[in-house]
Amino acid sequence: MRIAAPVGALVVFSLALGDAARAQSKCNARVTTALARKLRCKLKTFAAAQENGRAANTSRLGSCEATFAGKCAAHHLSRAPPS
Repeated sequence: MRIAAPVGALVVFSLALGDAARAQSKCNARVTTALARKLRCKLKTFAAAQENGRAANTSRLGSCEATFAGKCAAHHLSRAPPS
């Protein structure tokens, strides 16, 4: 039931934010899209592991996290005020 944790986290996240989860700007929309892609990546990894009867590929899970972190870092750098 490793897949239940990410799905549960998304439900809790959505409920906790309520109306704030709606994209109020392009920035919020991009962050929400990046988060959804990270979750999709992790869910596909868990599904493949269950289908094959093996443990989840930790390298792939790390790649999901790294991609998300890279997107967030790139976005924050692009929005940084000029020095």
